[in-house]
Order: sequence, then structure tokens, then C-alpha cells
Amino acid sequence: MQLHTVIPGADVEVVSVGLQEATLLRAGELGLRVGSTLRVLHRGPLGARVIALGGARLAIDGATAAGVEVRLRS
Repeated sequence: MQLHTVIPGADVEVVSVGLQEATLLRAGELGLRVGSTLRVLHRGPLGARVIALGGARLAIDGATAAGVEVRLRS
């Protein structure tokens, strides 16, 4: 499933990141990479999400969230 479809409160693991190179580099610097786990905190308009990743809270726009494939953690 894509990150922009995940409901708030869900814990997920990143399984692939399909972004343009510059965005991919920045996402990796922030810790958003394959194997990382995160929690979706809020959803915004047009697929935007606020996520908790490590000790940080990040706002991800809808286009970026659509390029991140995740799976639910049990």
C-alpha cells in the first residue's frame, strides 16, 4: 500500500521508495528509507501525512507519500 492511503494511528514499515533522485536523497537523510518504521499521526489534504519517524515528526506532501510503499506492522 502507498503511504498516502494509510490512516492515522497505523504503524508501518517502508518496503520501497520510488521518488526522484533529489527527493530520494533528502528522504534518506531524514531516515525515510527501506526498512524504517514509522507511525502516521495525521492526514492532510491531497494525501499529505504527518509521520513520526524516530524522534522526529515530519510532514510529507501527497506526491511524496504516493511514492512510498509500506506494509502494516502487526
